[in-house]
Amino acid sequence: MRQPLWIAFGFSVVCHFLYGQSKYDRPSILTQDTSRKVNYYIVDPKKTTEPASTENLRVIVRLKSDPIAKSSRNSRSARSQNLESEHSQFRADIMLSGKSSASARASTAVKIHFEYREVFNGFSIEAPQEIVEQIKRFDYVSAVLEDKTVKAYDIISNEIINAPKAWSNFGVTGQGVRMGIIDTGVDYHHTDLGGGIGPGFKVKGGYDFVNNDGDPMDDNGHGTHVAGIAAANGPGLKGVAPDASIYAYKVLGRDGSGIDSWILSAIERCADPDQNPDTDDALDVVNMSLGRPVDPLEPISEAVNNATAKGIIFVVAAGNDYNFGTIGTPGVAAQAITVGATDPYDGTADFSSKGPTP
Repeated sequence: MRQPLWIAFGFSVVCHFLYGQSKYDRPSILTQDTSRKVNYYIVDPKKTTEPASTENLRVIVRLKSDPIAKSSRNSRSARSQNLESEHSQFRADIMLSGKSSASARASTAVKIHFEYREVFNGFSIEAPQEIVEQIKRFDYVSAVLEDKTVKAYDIISNEIINAPKAWSNFGVTGQGVRMGIIDTGVDYHHTDLGGGIGPGFKVKGGYDFVNNDGDPMDDNGHGTHVAGIAAANGPGLKGVAPDASIYAYKVLGRDGSGIDSWILSAIERCADPDQNPDTDDALDVVNMSLGRPVDPLEPISEAVNNATAKGIIFVVAAGNDYNFGTIGTPGVAAQAITVGATDPYDGTADFSSKGPTP
């Protein structure tokens, strides 16, 4: 079994949900030091998960053409050029829709938040209802989806999966493995996580899609907790893959919630960190301890499946909804390793979401 896959399985058993159990008392794996730098410029966390204007709708537009990830290695460049033409057409068409709208406000009210090409083909936009209805009629648009709210899932630990034996017997410590944490960010100042960010540190890089900047500092604690279980290597904690490097993608705000479009953007970045479709720099393993209820059309699950086809292993939380048939998205993604909760005795936790999936 190749090292990233072993780490993914080990990480999947360890990472999900025991942190949030109400029935069990347990110590925190990593405690965030509130004296460290956090994103205090998020004044009202609710504003990060709601449209800026109640008159506008925030939606995800799926285009009909396949994303770059579904093309062969030799055709990636051509596919990228074709998608650029399609995206240019969409940008031009929504401008025309705004100008032809009966509402003068509509011509200036359309905002493009993100464009997707790598694992999902489409846009995240904010627009008045009348423009959204026009977009639905574009012949190259396959769907217009609500940009829904996603929340962090609760997460405990190494001994239960015999990680130390794997380190000593097989030498699999995560050396050379590049791991993405799609969550609330990571406190890269933490000594167990390397004490910095960038070349030469454990946390090699990342992005904050909540605030749209290059600093993925955690202002909630959930993502730091996940990163610590996965790959901490310091005086206070050794994670499942202590020698792995981390790429932190912040998609959940201080309140632990985010929206589909931020998560899509992070999956895109995991598949193409340098944002150059002609280079092959996809990450090895990605963790997503988050989710929401399932809809018939699932852009996040689609993106996970397409990214997996590029060779990325996704470890995804099943959810904390107790009953059968309650696994959320992106846990329903066919190609993800979806993990339920266990209790301290290695049994299934009563609160864990369970299959079957839709």
